[in-house]
Amino acid sequence: MLIMLYLDNKVVLLPGDFYFGKQEAYQYIQTLLGSCVALTFWHPVKKIGGMCHFVIPRDVSREQQGTAKGALLNGRYGDQAIKLFQQHMALEQSDIQEYRLGLYGGMQALQVADEGAMGRIGKMNLDFALTQIRENNWLIAHSYTSGKGALKILMDLADGRVEVSTVAELKGLT
Repeated sequence: MLIMLYLDNKVVLLPGDFYFGKQEAYQYIQTLLGSCVALTFWHPVKKIGGMCHFVIPRDVSREQQGTAKGALLNGRYGDQAIKLFQQHMALEQSDIQEYRLGLYGGMQALQVADEGAMGRIGKMNLDFALTQIRENNWLIAHSYTSGKGALKILMDLADGRVEVSTVAELKGLT
């Protein structure tokens, strides 16, 4: 999905967006999360990195129908967002193990009376991300996950630093 907002020196990711690059283009990558999950990757030597904002773990319809040759990957889905990272890292001649990983979100963003699928989507997203991290032996350098509400994530492409703010902090309520 290519609906990202470009504001001055910042790329703002909307749900399903993905960005990977160097500071030369934009200084910051930002997103707002609830039940969605953001993964950040930062290469401390090459000074490159990126962020995804995935909505659900997998595109079940795509899995059932099969993937057409040359089909574009969609950052809305966790499995495809990870493949996007791997493609961009390969273009930079770097290995995913060289990056510092951040994991954010998976919150309970909505007040739901029924703990059906809508009430569990944050947990499902987080479980998917943690499974991928464990299966690939990636190390998490920084994380902020679970809980209730929403998070603002701001990644600095100059040094890979990630700042996390809760919506309550942004409103001055805490």
